[in-house]
Amino acid sequence: MPNHRSRISLSSSTLSALFQNVVPAGLLQSVAVGPLPSRAQSTCWELNLPSNTSVVTKQGMVCASTLSPGDRIVACGGSREISDVGFQTMVAPMFCIEPGVLNPSQPVTLRADQFIRITDARALSLFGIRTALLRVGDLNGLVGIAALGVMRHVSVTLRLAVADAVFVETLWLEAVNEANIDTDPRHLCRDESRLLLSTPLPPRGAF
Repeated sequence: MPNHRSRISLSSSTLSALFQNVVPAGLLQSVAVGPLPSRAQSTCWELNLPSNTSVVTKQGMVCASTLSPGDRIVACGGSREISDVGFQTMVAPMFCIEPGVLNPSQPVTLRADQFIRITDARALSLFGIRTALLRVGDLNGLVGIAALGVMRHVSVTLRLAVADAVFVETLWLEAVNEANIDTDPRHLCRDESRLLLSTPLPPRGAF
């Protein structure tokens, strides 16, 4: 099985912009989230990542497996502190998001049950919302979304005290409380998700 997790580097200006809640030109906001182990954890937001995933901190890119409680990571709302870190072995269907889809600069591997959050003009024009949540498995078969099959991997769970989008590799990934995901108005169904991604982006400045 090919390894889709090559290292990338970010310039100091890009890191500075991320910490100032400014998305650099050409980066489309996206988010992926994993399920909570229990719906009773209503005040816990989790981000589940393969252990070799690179996460952006103020010091640069670090491997998710090296993060500890108290470490701070780059988020849309500024610097966010990790409240807890957990590890578990997972066996789950995986998908590869190819470069050019959702604007990643390199292939990114995500679980089928994770969610991608998109903030762009398509969501606004199609559904009247600025931000949309897409389940990765619902995108199976679309151009640039490759099914990798069921894969065994070590998963790192980063827990935050608040919901926020975190910059992971070339995507924005958000920690989400699964107890609220089903009723979140941003959560699109399979057909809506596929419609959004198959719709061309409007000309810059249209919205």
